[in-house]
Amino acid sequence: MGEAEGVQADDEWLRRIGESGPMAIAFFDASGRIVEANDAFLGMMGFTRAALRAGQVRWDSRTPPEWIPRTSRALQEFVANGRISPFEKECVREDGTRFWVLLWAVRLGDPSRGVAFALDFTWHKAAEAEREDLLRQLKEANRRLALACKRAHDATEAAEASAKMLQAVQSVTEAALVSLSLDDFLREMLLRVRKALAADVSTLLLSENGKKLKVRASDGQRDMVEEGAVVPTGKGITGRIMGALRPVAVQKLSRREAVAPFRREKTSSLVGVPLVVDGQPTGLLYVGSARPRHFTEDDLWLMGIIADRVASALDRRRAQAEMERALSQLDATFASMVDGIIIYGPSGEILRMNPTAARILGYSTPEMDLPLAKRVARLRMETAEGRRIQPEDAPVALALRGETVQGSVVVVHLPDGSSFWLSVSAAPIRSPSGEMLGAVATFTDVTELHRLQEERQDIVRMVSHDLRNPLTAVQGQAQIILKLLDRSGQDGALRRSAETIVANARQMNAMIQDLVDMARGETAQLVLNPVAIDLGRAVPDLIQRMPDVLEASRIRVEIPKGLPHVRADPNRLERVVTNLLSNALKFSPPQTEVLVAAEKLDGEVKLSVTDRGVGIPPEVIPRLFQRYYRAAATRKTTGLGLGLYITRLLVEAMGGRIWVESEVGKGSTFSFTLPLAPTASERG
Repeated sequence: MGEAEGVQADDEWLRRIGESGPMAIAFFDASGRIVEANDAFLGMMGFTRAALRAGQVRWDSRTPPEWIPRTSRALQEFVANGRISPFEKECVREDGTRFWVLLWAVRLGDPSRGVAFALDFTWHKAAEAEREDLLRQLKEANRRLALACKRAHDATEAAEASAKMLQAVQSVTEAALVSLSLDDFLREMLLRVRKALAADVSTLLLSENGKKLKVRASDGQRDMVEEGAVVPTGKGITGRIMGALRPVAVQKLSRREAVAPFRREKTSSLVGVPLVVDGQPTGLLYVGSARPRHFTEDDLWLMGIIADRVASALDRRRAQAEMERALSQLDATFASMVDGIIIYGPSGEILRMNPTAARILGYSTPEMDLPLAKRVARLRMETAEGRRIQPEDAPVALALRGETVQGSVVVVHLPDGSSFWLSVSAAPIRSPSGEMLGAVATFTDVTELHRLQEERQDIVRMVSHDLRNPLTAVQGQAQIILKLLDRSGQDGALRRSAETIVANARQMNAMIQDLVDMARGETAQLVLNPVAIDLGRAVPDLIQRMPDVLEASRIRVEIPKGLPHVRADPNRLERVVTNLLSNALKFSPPQTEVLVAAEKLDGEVKLSVTDRGVGIPPEVIPRLFQRYYRAAATRKTTGLGLGLYITRLLVEAMGGRIWVESEVGKGSTFSFTLPLAPTASERG
């Protein structure tokens, strides 16, 4: 497999990983433009796919002004080193809210393109802020405790109340830190909240789509959990609490406000507080008393602190669950990939290997623990040319020394005598500080592809020699018959038969040449002998030398004098011009003119062939230069549909490009470019 195919395989692997889960992934070029991204990236950044396709999404989009210099340095790091070390930054959504992301990027394929990975880091920042807020709240509780101790005759009572509040906060906070399952955590937390406020019930409701609240857990009203009780967010006391965004005390719950789950038979008084994350209410926590009760300001203060802790704990668990789910999906993708993947430690030890890599390389469990040099020596790798690859020159060893290897084709000879071909790519893994952490390598089994390429080469050799030789003999004998008929002055059926044989032999020979050129062009085996060519002389000479193929009387040549010479292979250039002229003559009305024109462009010369034929529909043009493609108007003619495809291969092999401009009913212009030949001074 060539380098381009290796890059394409890397891109395909990354896209498949990007489509498999919620991790945000985007492809970008060196200018900072995002050229592709998965739904997770677009959703997190607030972009639409239409904006992405329109080229309106850039690396620095959604970046606040104070973060633009850091973002620019990251892009400069990518251009210089081929990677972006992980760094944290703030982004701003379209509605003005800010969020934190962790970004890193690598260059795995085209040097001008990279792939970036992003994780929503807001929860991590929120956790840091939460710890600071907890310390502040605890300090505030201690301050209240100290102040209470200084009071007069009620100092003891006030101190005890403050101590109880502090103990309650610590109790609920401890529950948030214990490694419990989510259900166990909620039950323990609600039990401690109820006890802290000496209430009869404590219940947690979580928002569903922002329109209703569903009972998630309860201590004292378990039946509501089992029933899956649901409450509209905008009605009764629930709407009052959610709208306040702060703790609300109801000393006596009225019949009008007693919307389930606040059932009057179990709840006469309550304190409710919304759970808020990033300024948005996500649920509601309340404690209630079956008998009328006066909840104090201290009760409200305590419920506010507890609600903050519970909301943060739930949000952390949600983020952790999402990350675990994303990692599980990545693990599944990693395990199901067709290509083998191995992640190595800094000393070459295998840290992780998917089943495909284990099957391809055939490592046993003891062999996986061997040093890298011994594992590589066991594979007995060779280059495609048969040169032995030493362990220190293996792709993985090069990656561990900081190099990136792309699409290196090697032959592996296992100890059991089996051999196979691999395309290997490897890249280093570095920490943000540049420390070498290891390497990642991909292994693609290309044995079948290599076998098919060898079979293709055998067919090309067979077509080129075994079929062409008898065809040449047939054509030669038919031409001899025509000469004998010319000498004897005979005409009629015999002459027409001989002419048919010669014409069909030429056509078959052209088809064989198309197949051979196609195979050689697609496998980079096309041999070129470029020289300086004067188009002003070469094109008219070609038209005069081929009267049987080109109807010279219909061709007008307009090539200006003094046109610079081009650098091209004479035989291949003749083939290109002949194909374009014969097509123009064939698909335009008799007696109409075909124009050949040339002009100098920037560093190249453009040669155009214009006819007055039926033209080409716009929907056909993108497929016109594909192999075996034949437009509907040409399907009654003979040929394989390779003429324009071969023409494109030859033009591109000589360093040019080819295109067509056409208008239905008026004709077509086929144009191609060739590079200028170096001048005498440039040749030195």
